[in-house]
Amino acid sequence: MNSPKFTTPSDHAYQLLGAHPPGQGWFAFDVLMPAAKRGRARLFVMAVWKTGIRKDIKTGEYWYRVPSTGSAGTSENKRTALWNGIKIAQEFELPKVAVLKDPKSKRCSMEHTFDITDVRYESDASAFWIKLKANGGKLGEAVELLDLTVLSELPQRGKLPKLSSRNAPWSRDELILALDLYMQHRESLPTKKAPEIAELSALLNQLGIILGRRHTDTYRNSEGVYMKLMNFRRLDPEYTYDGKKGLTRGNSDEVRVWALFAHDPRRLSEVAIFIRNGISEASGKDTKISYSEELEIEEAEEGKVATRVHRYRERDRRLVDTAKARALREHGRLFCTVCGFDFSKHYGEVGSGIIDVHHTKPIHTMQPGEKTKVADLVVLCSNCHRIIHSKRPWLTVDEIKSAIKIRTSVQ
Repeated sequence: MNSPKFTTPSDHAYQLLGAHPPGQGWFAFDVLMPAAKRGRARLFVMAVWKTGIRKDIKTGEYWYRVPSTGSAGTSENKRTALWNGIKIAQEFELPKVAVLKDPKSKRCSMEHTFDITDVRYESDASAFWIKLKANGGKLGEAVELLDLTVLSELPQRGKLPKLSSRNAPWSRDELILALDLYMQHRESLPTKKAPEIAELSALLNQLGIILGRRHTDTYRNSEGVYMKLMNFRRLDPEYTYDGKKGLTRGNSDEVRVWALFAHDPRRLSEVAIFIRNGISEASGKDTKISYSEELEIEEAEEGKVATRVHRYRERDRRLVDTAKARALREHGRLFCTVCGFDFSKHYGEVGSGIIDVHHTKPIHTMQPGEKTKVADLVVLCSNCHRIIHSKRPWLTVDEIKSAIKIRTSVQ
């Protein structure tokens, strides 16, 4: 028996298997989701927990059950996305691979990968089962033994699970766009049937599709958009000074968005325009904002669109190569701008050329089509880069340097 060794970070495991990093999701293709839907994928990869694997007592085959819903809304959305993913993989007859993942450490065992050789759906759409053919280490005797011969009688095509009728909470991007509309009409807000309300509703639905958040027909409809403007009224001193009240039951992030942007109309307008441009650019094609959220990466103050565009630029191979070339010209080696860590010195030849690139310019201030300047890029080790993106608002290079300096002086 090979006891699983969970040493590989989830995103890295997916990359080793040939797929995109899934971020906080449970599956990935070798292309982005929009391209996979159009039949451009060549591989499907998902993670499985050891605790969920069952062994057929008669045939010795491994099976894994995926329920249609979880205990919370977020889990439900993730599971529904997984159902969509496996459906796409079946439709285009893609090779399907699973990797064993530890629920506690969130790391994977690359010695325990599986080919997914069959998919069966429970008749009431409460779950689907996947048959796993082990490619590496054995799972041992801890796997529960069951008589699973009945699974061969279940259908190989199934209906998607029924989604909750509740819409997802308003995201930071959506609140910024709503506040921008509110501030434009602060003295006299548009009515429910006004064209401005209808336009924003349509825009938010586009964004919801791009970000995978739109699951109901009532998502950000005109009434919902109008009510969100009424929510902002409760925070507006120009409206409440004489005792008036707006709608009080709103998104908890509204207070933060008001504090950040209501008193800085120029920044609010810049960010709103940036988000609108991102949605327009993204609609109907693979884009830089189609990337999933990443573990331990906090969303930018300006929302998901800014976060994803920022991370996309940091991964752009041309920009990465440019930043590395400049560092090599200036210093003759690659080392972290913050802590000085040199992968090559520490790991030898296998660490040669390894370094992250960080984009220092606020991404929302860049105009459509504007190219990143080399001066806006710095090279960082993966640890310092992760720390910069671990807080909201994101930390600066100087703030991380100061934190290290303070910590060093205390020791």
